[in-house]
Amino acid sequence: MEKHNPAAAAIFKALGDENRWRILETLKEGERCACVLLTRMQISQSTLSHHMKVLCDAGLITSRRDGKWTHYSLRPEGIQAAKGLLDGLLTASQQAPSLCACTKKEETIVEGKTKLYVLTGFLGSGKTTILLKLLEQLKGHRVGVIQNEFGKLSIDGEILRDGDIKMVELNRGSIFCTCLKLSFVQGLAEMAKQVKPSARGELEITTLNDMYLKQGELDVQLLGRGFAWLDTGTMDSLVDAADFVRMIEKRQGIKISAPEEIAFKYGWISRDKLLESAARYGKSPYGQHLKNVADGKLRY
Repeated sequence: MEKHNPAAAAIFKALGDENRWRILETLKEGERCACVLLTRMQISQSTLSHHMKVLCDAGLITSRRDGKWTHYSLRPEGIQAAKGLLDGLLTASQQAPSLCACTKKEETIVEGKTKLYVLTGFLGSGKTTILLKLLEQLKGHRVGVIQNEFGKLSIDGEILRDGDIKMVELNRGSIFCTCLKLSFVQGLAEMAKQVKPSARGELEITTLNDMYLKQGELDVQLLGRGFAWLDTGTMDSLVDAADFVRMIEKRQGIKISAPEEIAFKYGWISRDKLLESAARYGKSPYGQHLKNVADGKLRY
């Protein structure tokens, strides 16, 4: 059997998405600025950047910078390459002889434990980063991913789709509670009964983590640079956390966990709604930050 063609796989991966087809249809009309694509597609800036990267990597489009915006256009050589791949498949199939090697194989069911990974945390806590690491480690294995979100699938869903994973949306309620095996819940309850107060006289959630580690039932992922864990259990540590956040925001010119910014980035609110929120805060630093987000002055 012939070896796989990475270039061909990248091209067909790029073409196998409805939104990317809409982008290519738009670019048939000529070069378009990212601002035009954002308005026409009604998606977030981060989602558009992801789609454009896939299309650029496949060689189907090209880009150029003009001020703060990027302009995109079709790349004729890439389009011809995609057409050539399809023509090659058709020519080869017409010339190849008909072969048959039917053998009936009985299906076997492999019994054993199924690994369950639970990713939880607030928006922006790094779940996507850990998810990508897990998928990289599990390449070649059959993997099922359940994404529980109240709303449409956002950037995580787009990443999973582009990883050749079939996504099925289940709405109305908690997916986790309906799919979780009872044995896992019972096991967790039994282990929780064994937890004893720590040296400071409190029941620590980390004790459960330690139990799972000792049983070999827990995988640990180390967080990379840019992550910070701030324990705010005391007044002093709360002040330390506030100073940390203030310093990051002041030195880097960003706002940590601005709800309106997050909603706009993921396409949950429009630019007009974002500007309405900015107007409510007047000339305050927070209001100016939201206005800068709406005007595309921030780089992600």
